[in-house]
Amino acid sequence: MLNNLTPTQIQSKLDFIKNYITADTAADGSIVDPNANVTSKNVATMEAELYKYENIQVNRAIVCDKITQMFGADLAAQYLEDIHSHLIYVHDETSLKPYCASITLYPFLFDGSKAIGGTSSRPRNLQSFCGSFVNLMYQIAGGFAGAGATVGFLMYFDYFAKKTYGRNYLTTNSREIQQELQGVIYSMNQPAAARGFQSIFWNISVFDEHYFTSLFDEFYFPDGTKPDYETLKQLQEFFMEWFRKERRKELLTFPVITAAYLVEEDTAKDKDFLDLLADQMSKASFTMSLTAQIALPPVVASATSLQTIRSAILSVLVGFPQVAYRLSLSTLIDSDSHTSSCLMSLSVSRSILWHTEVTIWI
Repeated sequence: MLNNLTPTQIQSKLDFIKNYITADTAADGSIVDPNANVTSKNVATMEAELYKYENIQVNRAIVCDKITQMFGADLAAQYLEDIHSHLIYVHDETSLKPYCASITLYPFLFDGSKAIGGTSSRPRNLQSFCGSFVNLMYQIAGGFAGAGATVGFLMYFDYFAKKTYGRNYLTTNSREIQQELQGVIYSMNQPAAARGFQSIFWNISVFDEHYFTSLFDEFYFPDGTKPDYETLKQLQEFFMEWFRKERRKELLTFPVITAAYLVEEDTAKDKDFLDLLADQMSKASFTMSLTAQIALPPVVASATSLQTIRSAILSVLVGFPQVAYRLSLSTLIDSDSHTSSCLMSLSVSRSILWHTEVTIWI
């Protein structure tokens, strides 16, 4: 259904454009979404800001319709009231796109980017992998407002590096490896008009052997080979050191690096991996997010009381006093209000002291 803007609405948009042009920065020119990720002020950033207020209204209407459908009109009205009263804060309402996504690159190994409308065929060597990967990520990022995570990026990079240069590629072809990494990283930090002149928000992971095995022990590449943690471990160390030094030359925001490791008896099971993280973080060149996989007491799985669940989880978390918690409670997700209250109360259990996360597996 097409509706013409009223003269008042058109004038409001014209006034916005004039104000944006004369603003000192992109953040000053934005009315509803001053964003630290936008460093330039140009016609692309202006256009991205022009209808954000209307997008907020549309997004709230979509959420209210869903709340009304599931829980009734009274709760939907309370949702809007809580926003206006600043009891709750809803982030990223300015885009109609989904927020973040984590993807596997496995289909990419067979079909390239053609399955999602791209032009790249499947990669066959390290050079085609890196070039096609950048194209793939820009395609995917165009459909999301937030970050795109490819946790296994270094594992795939290691696979194609060995196919191209042999198992000892870090020794025999270190310069070529650095060039390929440089091409990917700098391309991913390039502002894109399709994202309001923001770069892709990109996350990758580095793993200890135990965490890596739990995820990829039954993984096979198309040629029938399995991932090799020993060569991946060397690449992870190489990448972190290279990236740390590269960021002295240029302000490179992405990728955000998550270090994933298994916790046993309140400490990392892989001491060598922990020493590597400590060494890298001690050099203070970049921030690393840490994800520790820990187990909860069996009582949680059978608990029916909110207080029992809270007590059991907090009894584990007390061993991590300087950690910002992000709880994965997938087995507890349910439509009843009891479980919803549990999830909401746990999501704000501690304030951020370090750039660290603990993911709880139930």
